[in-house]
Amino acid sequence: MAESAGQARKIYAEMPTAAEVRADMLMQSPRALPFKGRYTVAAPRRDYFKLGAAFFWAGFPDHALPYLDEVVRRSPENERALTAIAQIHLDASRLDDARAAVRKILAVPPRSAAVADGLGLRFAEKGLYAEARDLFQRAISLQRDNTSALNNLGVLYLKMGQPNDAVAAFRYGIRAAPDDDMLYLNLGRLYIQAGERDKARGVILEWLDRKPGNEKAQRALRELDSR
Repeated sequence: MAESAGQARKIYAEMPTAAEVRADMLMQSPRALPFKGRYTVAAPRRDYFKLGAAFFWAGFPDHALPYLDEVVRRSPENERALTAIAQIHLDASRLDDARAAVRKILAVPPRSAAVADGLGLRFAEKGLYAEARDLFQRAISLQRDNTSALNNLGVLYLKMGQPNDAVAAFRYGIRAAPDDDMLYLNLGRLYIQAGERDKARGVILEWLDRKPGNEKAQRALRELDSR
């Protein structure tokens, strides 16, 4: 291939070996050149993450996996690649592989609360509650007032049959993000389901104390009093 500067570049059809590149760089035979000038060889550069992401978003996850695996081989702490790998295995119901990917994610420094929270939801939908819990907690450790992860963690504890942990999660959430309506609503509903109306009423009054005139809180109080 000839460049506009008059240099020739060899285009590899597939990844060459180091020996092939060295041999090409030593090639000086005029018979190999269609024109005068210096023959230069450039080793191909590949952005494996971009290639993997392109296949992933185009709907070819199995084609994406080898590229994403190569990203992780070269950079074991690449959270984006690990997250994509976990999603691919999860979508394909390869649950053991998905769990293995999450273990790798949890072993690297967290970078995105939103990514951890979103992946946690995907795992919760598949019934993989332990992994979902760890991912929600990871999101909260990175952003303590992440209201989505705080609510998701409390709801997850209820699904896991751990109401006391759910109460603790919602209570922590209210301290960390006292203006989030869903935290009060979820905690109030939990108390109502447990038959503890007085505690539910206390949560709603606490909500109104924080946000006087809040329509959702007023509606919740009316519904509670009408029961």
